[in-house]
Amino acid sequence: MFNYTDFTNKFKILSVVIESEINKNYSYWEPEFPPLTVLFSNIGKCLLNEFDNLDEIDKKYLFKLIEEGISSSDDRLANATATGLIEAIINKSTSNPEQWKKFEEGLLKKSKEYALAFRNQ
Repeated sequence: MFNYTDFTNKFKILSVVIESEINKNYSYWEPEFPPLTVLFSNIGKCLLNEFDNLDEIDKKYLFKLIEEGISSSDDRLANATATGLIEAIINKSTSNPEQWKKFEEGLLKKSKEYALAFRNQ
C-alpha cells in the first residue's frame, strides 16, 4: 500500500505555512486519515497562497512533486493530485489570472495537460 503521509510530508519542507496546513488536516481527522481528495485540495489552496513566497528551487521541487503525484501508478494518489490539488489551485486562481499564469508556466507535462483540460472545460 502506498504511504500517502510520506508523500504529503514532501510538501512540508516548502514552508512553515504549508507544513502547518498539512498538520492541521491530519489533526482534524485524527484518529482517521483525512480523505485524500480533501487533504490534497487543502494543500493545493495553501500552495497557491504561498506560491509567491517560494524561491525558484522550491517552485521546481513543487512542480516535480505535483508531476510525481499525477503520474503515480497508485490511482488514488494520481486522482487526488488531479481532482484535489490541481483543481483546487485552478479554482482558487480564477480570481487572479496573473497568479494562475505564473503557476501554469511551471507545471510539467502530465500535470499541465490535466490542468489545461480541466480549466478549458
